[in-house]
Amino acid sequence: MKKARVLILLLLTAAITGCRSSIGPEEESGAIVIDIPMRNESLTPQKPARADIIASLDTIRLGGTVDETLLSEVSDIKFSSDRIFVLSADVLCIFDLDGRYISTIQRKGRGPGEYQHLRDFDIVEDQNLIYALDTQAQQVIIYDFDGKYKRHFNMDCWATVDFAALPNGHMLLMNLFGSNQRGLFEADENGKNQRILYEVESDYQRLTFADKYLIHINDSVIGCMGQEDTDYIFHYQNDTLIPAYKIRTDIVMPQEYRQKVSAAQDQDLVYTKLQYWENHRYMGITLVSNSNFVFCMYDKDNDLTTRYYRSELAEPDSTLDFVPSYQYCYKERLVSVYDAETILQYEPMQKDFPEITIDSNPVLVITTLK
Repeated sequence: MKKARVLILLLLTAAITGCRSSIGPEEESGAIVIDIPMRNESLTPQKPARADIIASLDTIRLGGTVDETLLSEVSDIKFSSDRIFVLSADVLCIFDLDGRYISTIQRKGRGPGEYQHLRDFDIVEDQNLIYALDTQAQQVIIYDFDGKYKRHFNMDCWATVDFAALPNGHMLLMNLFGSNQRGLFEADENGKNQRILYEVESDYQRLTFADKYLIHINDSVIGCMGQEDTDYIFHYQNDTLIPAYKIRTDIVMPQEYRQKVSAAQDQDLVYTKLQYWENHRYMGITLVSNSNFVFCMYDKDNDLTTRYYRSELAEPDSTLDFVPSYQYCYKERLVSVYDAETILQYEPMQKDFPEITIDSNPVLVITTLK
């Protein structure tokens, strides 16, 4: 039976991988160093107080009928001032902020305005534009907020796993497949690579394929999750990729295991950064090793670090006042998605959402932090 859209449970099955950045240790002086030990499972979890960090907690039940749209696996979520955009499989659905269904972009094909595989999307709100990433056709298709086709262009990066649209029409592209041109690129308004910002070395085989690498922190700053060898989290601002954070742990993968996946997976020699989110005040990072799970939240205003530890095999701690992991992050919103099957599977959730049936669309739980 399909397990939760509860992200904490999904963390348990994550692959352990990594990659390398071209930005060297000499530039680490610009990053805040955060220590996150992985081996000490005896540490008592610190429990963030909900009232201290949460400004609001809102629930939005997405509407729509089976004939209009019934969402399956949600791939990404974005918000404008009056709309919610939800990507599910090859369908992009648009709702208002109360969850009422507005329209669907579903155009499978090879003609103008059509796509073969819709992997990701982004929005530029002040231009009312949607950038849809078709990885199979190696192109980006641009629609307006009403779903009207505007134009499309091919990309130089043939295997982009995540991307973000910039206000000037340029894009950030995270490309991790193949042996060449792997890393974070800036492309112009026609999909042509302008420069590489974050390089993954061509001979490095241990790659992390997370759901999201690029996070819109606000209208002018985009965060990028780095990988194990350098552990940076970067900020893209004013055309510069700046190392904002350096994650330091007590596990360092030996050189001889970096390309031997099976050998490293059998031993507690490596960890992976599984998830990253950030807003104006907090940075959150989730790490897993073979034997441990660590969530770390850094409070920028007060220079404080809160950590939550548990064994990978243990059930999530239901006594926590603050749920530490979120599936999606867009600017000030942290979003967890609960589909109908998950809600019907867990009795406490059934009590919270008694009207949900197997044919219902997902429920969004949106946390806004102070």
